[in-house]
Amino acid sequence: MNKEFRIIIDQNPNSSQVNMAVDEAIFLNYITAQNPIPVLRFYRWDPPAISIGYFQKPEDIDIESCKRMNIEFIRRPTGGRSVLHDNELTYSVIGGKEKFFENKSLIDIYSIISKALVKGLRKYGFEVEFKKPDYKNNQYHLKVLCFDSTSTFEITLNNKKVVGSAQVRKKGVFLQHGSIILSLDKEKVARLLKIKNIKLLEKASGLLDEMKIQNFEIERLISNLVSGFSEVFGMETCKSILSEQEIDFTQLLIENKYSKASWNINAKEIKNEKVTI
Repeated sequence: MNKEFRIIIDQNPNSSQVNMAVDEAIFLNYITAQNPIPVLRFYRWDPPAISIGYFQKPEDIDIESCKRMNIEFIRRPTGGRSVLHDNELTYSVIGGKEKFFENKSLIDIYSIISKALVKGLRKYGFEVEFKKPDYKNNQYHLKVLCFDSTSTFEITLNNKKVVGSAQVRKKGVFLQHGSIILSLDKEKVARLLKIKNIKLLEKASGLLDEMKIQNFEIERLISNLVSGFSEVFGMETCKSILSEQEIDFTQLLIENKYSKASWNINAKEIKNEKVTI
């Protein structure tokens, strides 16, 4: 049984094409590897981007406004709804072949990962909770900021959602990634996601919007999150970089998938035997 997490921390923010390609490249490499090691990755976005879920229609997004505001548009390999990646830290977890994950549903995995995120965020001082969302507003699912607005439990601060996640699973292997929102520009989100009533975003926020932290350090937050994962999963951590295979997969995915309207607009999968599972 593997008792170690590979930790990959992108030192600089990347474009949406690079960010999604790297996540999928690690996912594909894990699926095809003889003795894969689960991966925990942290990254950021530059320029900002709107991502939509695998099954989502691009008509939900004001793409012309995105272009005018230099905000990229991309389709994720995971499900869920649209999200603005701006002032945030994004995480991804890839695994599934470890004994730890045997017979676990995607909801089980989501819950375990959420508990690790909560532990890490609390280590920094954010008094987050892992709780059931408030569904009293029947429009909650329509436009609220999130990857997956139908999660059984959510990570909240002051009863406002501050983390949104989504998953995909193939051949018993999962990729879960999500946004840890630091600060949320609700007016920008409403404009880009075509939300006419900004009150639909009242249950979403950012960590630093809800708690004033002096001298906030993103590196310290990442370190606390890594510790949270190590403790919850009972696994050691080892800093890592992309392998040659993962770099090759990344380049193929950028060139043949994430830079193409056929994927981002029409959701047509790549046709390349090297990166098709």
